[in-house]
Amino acid sequence: MKFFRLDDARTMYGMVNTINFSSDNKYTVQNNSCRFCGQPAAMHILHSTLNDSDSDNGTFQLANKLLQKLKELVATSKLNSAFKSPKEKMIGVLKCSASQNIYAGHSGQFSNDPIFAQACNTLNMIYSPAVTRGQIFNRNGSLVNDTEIQNFDYQCAAPRIIQHAISDRAFPLEMTEMCYGGKTEGRVAGSCNRCRKTIPAMLCPTSPDYDRLRKVRIS
Repeated sequence: MKFFRLDDARTMYGMVNTINFSSDNKYTVQNNSCRFCGQPAAMHILHSTLNDSDSDNGTFQLANKLLQKLKELVATSKLNSAFKSPKEKMIGVLKCSASQNIYAGHSGQFSNDPIFAQACNTLNMIYSPAVTRGQIFNRNGSLVNDTEIQNFDYQCAAPRIIQHAISDRAFPLEMTEMCYGGKTEGRVAGSCNRCRKTIPAMLCPTSPDYDRLRKVRIS
């Protein structure tokens, strides 16, 4: 798992082998092409945003609100929940192009966690279920033509949120993943090696809002 200082942080789900992380946590993006559509791979990304022209809340603020609400509910609720365990988890928040919906999810294959569901309901977020194997779609809503990607063991927050948004015919655009629990709680996390191999296919084709998003303040 790759962590970033806030002033450097961008949650970037670029094509595998196109993002090189250096020892000081900065990155460079190579000019490779997507094997599915031929577009520059660096354009198949989701940024973690601090704010944008449509809202005072970027995905970083939204993820932090979700984190704080979860901690509040864990401390006060009598409901059984995986979030009462000290084990570190990932939570994530996704915004989409031309949609008011905000999608939220967590790592792990479990779904319907009562405390996470309550937090999402309070914050008006949509709780994303676990990924269904063999039903992996790209941003156009087409099945990804790749057997390995279709049969992958998805455990992270990002793919379940992205796939839920796509199933609602929304176009994933901005995302922040954040650590819950453990010593790194509250830290923004970049995509793991597993996600860097699979998520790019979900983010093909390129976002129509890419040029606008480049002007957004990025966390």
